[in-house]
Amino acid sequence: MLETGLARRIAPGRWREWRTLTWLNPYVRIALLLLSLRVTLSLFAVVLSFALPLLPPCAAATSVRQAHAAGLGFAVLGVWQRNDACAYEHIADQGYQAGTSDIAFFPLFPLAMRVMGTLLGGTLTLGGLVVSSLAYIAAALGLYRLLEEDFNPAVARRAIGYLTAFPTAFFFFAPYTEALFLALAVWLLYAARRGAWGYAALLAILVGLTRAQGSLCALPLAWEFVRQWRQSGKARPPLLAAVVPALPIAALAIFWSYGRFSFGISPLDGQRFWGMQTHTPWTVLTASWRQITARGDAIEALNLAALCLAGLMLLVGLRRLPFSYICYAAPQLLLLSVRQNAHTPLMSTSRLVLVLFPVFVVLALLITGKRTRLLWLAGSGGLLLWLLAAYCYGAFVA
Repeated sequence: MLETGLARRIAPGRWREWRTLTWLNPYVRIALLLLSLRVTLSLFAVVLSFALPLLPPCAAATSVRQAHAAGLGFAVLGVWQRNDACAYEHIADQGYQAGTSDIAFFPLFPLAMRVMGTLLGGTLTLGGLVVSSLAYIAAALGLYRLLEEDFNPAVARRAIGYLTAFPTAFFFFAPYTEALFLALAVWLLYAARRGAWGYAALLAILVGLTRAQGSLCALPLAWEFVRQWRQSGKARPPLLAAVVPALPIAALAIFWSYGRFSFGISPLDGQRFWGMQTHTPWTVLTASWRQITARGDAIEALNLAALCLAGLMLLVGLRRLPFSYICYAAPQLLLLSVRQNAHTPLMSTSRLVLVLFPVFVVLALLITGKRTRLLWLAGSGGLLLWLLAAYCYGAFVA
């Protein structure tokens, strides 16, 4: 009897061939690794909650109806209810309200939190944690697939490792938008680079409703359309491909109009309530350095280091990365370099650079030796645990 190719691969004694040939195993390993990390970080937070006197949830931010302030509820859920996470939960619970800066927070994540929380018995905090965790698994799987094709599996694995161990990477598992935004952006770029413009259209709308920076995804989408038009010969991209780059901007415009007509303020006005202003990059960098030297601000030093690292990696990557990667990351990095907060100039920069995945691709191309990789991951992972402890304590990390 003739054996099929699949039967030969799963026959006894052929397990090594199965592991080598199957496309599924790398993705399963990534998913299991990230699920294990989710559990590890949660256990770390639980231990902290019992070992240290931590501040109550949402102590200095928007109040929420479901504040898990004591006992096991605080250990598992309340320690994650900090800063922006409280605002997203407030919106998920009560919607946008007049007279607040809620409109600065885009709607897709709180909507997903509301849906997931309802499915999980009405616990919105748990819903947000699950959404972020699943979104980061989706982001890592999409990033592996993208980099495997554009580079090779080794580069893909290293990039995901450097990203996951970055000092602020625990925000991928907190009720914040980083994981959802990265997942949508990575799969959007993957779909566009492979000409799947129907999927790209849906993802483009969703990424524009996740964060204001989503509108900047119009640039890599436009570049991909032009690139494919030039290379296609007679088989031109479909008409939909010409429309897709405008969709993230259209999504932003719709939410912007909603804020203006419903509450009289736009998302940008909401951010100005927090003291956000726009200046030249050198003005912002100078103000950040003065903050560090005058006050010994370690978090601001991390913000400045993250911004400088991202800028350096993108410069190095100009000749090493597909140009659509540069179109994705460079405008967002420029936006980070011109925004200044009245409290700390580069507030939240170390968190916001997380979604600039091309930065970590360049790191994966540069840091290849085993010893160097271990040193980088150990140092970065140590900072991650320190910052997570500060976050759980109630400090504003990013």
